[in-house]
Amino acid sequence: MIPSARSHGRACSERIRMSLFVGLFLLIPMMIMVLKPIKEAALVTTIVCMFVAGLILAIAANGTVNIKNIFAGVAAYVVVLVG
Repeated sequence: MIPSARSHGRACSERIRMSLFVGLFLLIPMMIMVLKPIKEAALVTTIVCMFVAGLILAIAANGTVNIKNIFAGVAAYVVVLVG
């Protein structure tokens, strides 16, 4: 079955939005931590961004995503920020 142009466009739009979200969620905290190189700023930035990322993932997740996948995504995000 060939997908319709509308469903293809919707899927493409969703992938673009997700890539923008991920890109911003990686770049903004890194810029904050570089511009404010004190430990407290890095700690607060990591905690706030981790909480917001988990919240957004939990809200945006549909019924097929379980909590372990969300936890794994947030854990990988924290590793990128801290690493």
